Amino acid sequence: MSSPANRTAREIGRFSLAGIINTVVGYGVIFGLQASGVSPYASNMVGYAAGLTCAFLLNRYFVFSARGRWGGHAIRFLVAFVVAYGLNLTCLHAILSAGGNAYLAQAVAGVAYLVPMFLMSRNWVFRSPP
Repeated sequence: MSSPANRTAREIGRFSLAGIINTVVGYGVIFGLQASGVSPYASNMVGYAAGLTCAFLLNRYFVFSARGRWGGHAIRFLVAFVVAYGLNLTCLHAILSAGGNAYLAQAVAGVAYLVPMFLMSRNWVFRSPP
């Protein structure tokens, strides 16, 4: 049996790997569609939908090994995404409005998304029943 610290480290590692896979899938769809002549806006929309679906499936099965009702997990995942993405945009806007560097702002805003998304996924979206 692993300690809580080992479990958390394993989940963070898997969450990071899932994020990399999700990014490759999402951008692969976007760039593939664009190369096929699909508009950048439609490509972006389909790519992000594929990425969000991929992220949900990877987090449910690979990162957190969740059991239980699929629909409840999906709804909570979408809510968590909206909250985390809202924090990302808020952080990005605050830094840019203060005259901050755009690249640094994106990096900090990324953390403002990743940390809450991991915590909400672990403690609420895919929480194991007691």
